[in-house]
Amino acid sequence: MKCIAMHPEASAVAPALLDMIRSRAVSHHPEAYVRRSVLFAASCILIALHPSYVASSLIEGNQDVSTGLEWIRTWALHVAETDPDTECTSMAMTCLRLHSEMALQTSRALESADHSKA
Repeated sequence: MKCIAMHPEASAVAPALLDMIRSRAVSHHPEAYVRRSVLFAASCILIALHPSYVASSLIEGNQDVSTGLEWIRTWALHVAETDPDTECTSMAMTCLRLHSEMALQTSRALESADHSKA
């Protein structure tokens, strides 16, 4: 994901990666290093997806993207509040920050699309 950040192919890879990391066996793994890897992958997804792609997915009603991004937010919030590993907690906070930045950029892309239609 890091290598294809902001590239159109990121939108093709992200749903499959999201499906993999959303697995309860992976995202709630007892070993902290596995949860850290999931947080890293989630952060890479948030960085890689272009805001205009996220905006168009929302407009078109693409449930895979919106559900996956909402899962990242809620899971990272859960990790930040409850994980005993301090590095996981820190990475979850970073993930939440990236999610909020992506949401802001997507909101701006949606506003821009609305203004261009008017």
